Amino acid sequence: MSDDVRNRSVFLAELCLGYTRLVGCLVYSPQTREFNEITTAAARRALEKGDILGVKWKDSTDGGEFIPDESFGMTNLLIKSGVGKYRPLYNDIPGEPVNSMYVVTRVLDTDYRGRLYEVVNQRCQRVKLEAEQLRKLAEITQVAGVRITDESIEVLDGIIYEDRRKKAGGDIVPVSNEDNEDEQEEKQVSVKKTASTKNTKKTSSAAAKKRTAPAKKK
Repeated sequence: MSDDVRNRSVFLAELCLGYTRLVGCLVYSPQTREFNEITTAAARRALEKGDILGVKWKDSTDGGEFIPDESFGMTNLLIKSGVGKYRPLYNDIPGEPVNSMYVVTRVLDTDYRGRLYEVVNQRCQRVKLEAEQLRKLAEITQVAGVRITDESIEVLDGIIYEDRRKKAGGDIVPVSNEDNEDEQEEKQVSVKKTASTKNTKKTSSAAAKKRTAPAKKK
């Protein structure tokens, strides 16, 4: 894990015109929480500075290509060659579906759900998973940014860590400007359920009064 505050992005997919013409790539920035499409030239400049994680650049006679950075847990890449059309760079890796591959971008320690892993994919999906959920996901597709064994989940270099646990004084560690989305969502759900219960009780009470009210004398 890393405390580096640089705006480093993770690689999600190659972008091609047609089947083979490489024009750019899709990346995700954990700091800004934005998915961005950038040109091949911009990606190469960022790679030289160490600002993109997950791939390396390999020169070749036809111009060069992105290849997976196995030190970051990348063993394959997805290539987008049309609207909603993805294919893997390598076809000989068993157990990896073509439709999605994931990257861990952030690790959060929380009071309400323990340790959470924020993952993203090339379809601009961003979710937070518990350790067991992450293990199950890794059983069916590639999950980069971590190295998972039976004993542990090793978080690789470059992944952001945030401690959102409340301390003894009741303060939250100021590691991010982002509100605790999951905790806020749980609170909202709890409030909605409480409000719904109160409304149901009021409705039931009013209905009971109507049923038990004596008939007016004529």
